[in-house]
Amino acid sequence: MNDFDSLPLPLQRAIAARDAAVKPFHPTIESLDVSWTIVEGNLRELLSTIEMFDTNDQAKAVALWKQKPPVKHRYHLDIVRRFHNVLSAAVAHLDHSRRAAALLRRLAPDSYLACCEWQDRLDERLDFLIAIRDFSLHAGTHASVLTLHGTEAGTFIGRVRFSVGPMLAEQETRLASARTKREKEAATAAISRLKTAGSTVEMRPLITDYYAQVKEHRSWFRKELINVHARLSADLARWASPDDRAAVVQYFIDHPIPVYGSGSGSPRVSRQGAFCSTRLGNSRDFAVSISSSIAFPKTTSAFRSRLKPVAQSRTL
Repeated sequence: MNDFDSLPLPLQRAIAARDAAVKPFHPTIESLDVSWTIVEGNLRELLSTIEMFDTNDQAKAVALWKQKPPVKHRYHLDIVRRFHNVLSAAVAHLDHSRRAAALLRRLAPDSYLACCEWQDRLDERLDFLIAIRDFSLHAGTHASVLTLHGTEAGTFIGRVRFSVGPMLAEQETRLASARTKREKEAATAAISRLKTAGSTVEMRPLITDYYAQVKEHRSWFRKELINVHARLSADLARWASPDDRAAVVQYFIDHPIPVYGSGSGSPRVSRQGAFCSTRLGNSRDFAVSISSSIAFPKTTSAFRSRLKPVAQSRTL
């Protein structure tokens, strides 16, 4: 550990400027982790409720099917409530990611462009889910539907679905009042998907498909934020003022930092600054380190295996 006050003033100023610039990265990643935890929690609750009926276990599905109307009504309410929670959290996480990407616009333009391209592809794939969420938020609640399907083996399987009719009418109204090309395309795509789906849409494939696609994006985006933070943190010359830059560069020429590889042998020498704050934003607590990545907490996915879609039997 080095004494901050013993460093040359140009270096102190560069470290202070660097810390101020990268400080938003930590709370941004923490916020995205919280958002994702909410998504996973709501997904887990909905799946556990769906699986009470949506199963290839005939006895389990038929047992709920034969319950008295008040019992099935309460089950429908739980389905609709938790489906609404999943839709809200799912779309909110997309919005949170979009806002977080704005952090990179000035600091890492190439990464920002990559984030925008990712987000555009994701929005196109998830237009249908976003439309379903918009209906539940602005137009009304979804109606869940329980269906029993006969199989070629002579058994019954249960499926949880939601009604398409009210949403189709709402999308047709949206199409009639759409002003932008994207609004028209989104409404048209939703109408086409709804008409193809029939009178109802199965819930489980919809939410597991969302989970798979957004999980891939989240993994990439989180790593990108950490990598950008590491690059910005290591390049102290970038944060030095024009008057200080030459002195900062010269400091690391005079004080090279050894960088050890994974094998044995002599260390390589780095002439790039890598003073890293141990507490973001605190210029007086810093260390000279080989890596400037911050070890952000990882979000657990204990129920990952439960999100695999159930293989459906052919219906009669």
